[in-house]
Amino acid sequence: MPVTSASTACLASVGKPAIALLVLELVDEGRLSLDDTLEHAAQCDWGGVRHATIGDMLSHRAGIPPILREEDVPYSSSLTADSIRAAYRGLDLRPARTRHVQYSDVAYGMLADVVVQHREAPLSACLDRLNTRLGTRLTFGCKPQHEYLQVTGVPSPHADSAIAPLNSEFWHALSLPWAAICGAIDDGMRIVRAFAAGSPVLSARIQQAAILDPDAGLLSGGIAATNGQLGIAANPTLEWERCPWGLGVELRGEKAPHWSPKEASAVSFGHVGISGTLAWHDPIHGVTWGMTGTRSSHSGWLLRYGPMLGKAVIESLTTHRT
Repeated sequence: MPVTSASTACLASVGKPAIALLVLELVDEGRLSLDDTLEHAAQCDWGGVRHATIGDMLSHRAGIPPILREEDVPYSSSLTADSIRAAYRGLDLRPARTRHVQYSDVAYGMLADVVVQHREAPLSACLDRLNTRLGTRLTFGCKPQHEYLQVTGVPSPHADSAIAPLNSEFWHALSLPWAAICGAIDDGMRIVRAFAAGSPVLSARIQQAAILDPDAGLLSGGIAATNGQLGIAANPTLEWERCPWGLGVELRGEKAPHWSPKEASAVSFGHVGISGTLAWHDPIHGVTWGMTGTRSSHSGWLLRYGPMLGKAVIESLTTHRT
């Protein structure tokens, strides 16, 4: 299927900043604090993760496990959204020798639970709040029927089955907040731009806090290797000596290798997703760019070609302005 402006894509982890916007909106309204613990923010049957704070969860500093392990939550046709929620709510914090950045998928499932409980509405309805403000077409909880871009190259033994991760109606019905938000091919860019000055969602105070690293960019960390989760095979380690991260968006800093180019400013920010999606904003260059592929990023192509795209965008602007 050709990619057009009418195409719908699985945003995968590029949907995480959308959840962050919903959480930060609650902070703006005074209904939450970044220092609130999970048990204070939402009344659920939490395990040890109840001690994590909202701010640390948004910036991946809470020590929450990265994923639900395949051995703990086997992927099969009997899996349900309720059983997945019960599994991640019962997790314990990982003991850490020092404070560091540990990218966590499931932390954003917990943050989605906080939003749903405070809004007394399903996540799909909460995302509609963003659609109204951002002009996005975000959906959640079922596979989009209109020009959905199938994702190829997904490393999964179920890739060609009725429960195929990223592509099947079954997988979308599992309602994974950290992976299954879908939208138009340019919705990722609209989401990350909402973290920039003049945000249509956040106050100036919260917007400015969201794109600052709470530890001044001094912590190490990143994406740890895993043994795979929910039908998708393992991913390799990608960690940096300094790993700045904001409240929902990754900060560029001086990371290498990286999916944004070295020409991007250190204060630029955005996110990438396993479905081959990228959305990035550079406030210094005054530009937002994105990419929606149809191949899983597991092969490393996003790291190889993402910087080339960003460099071309920045250089074209420089040429145009001179």
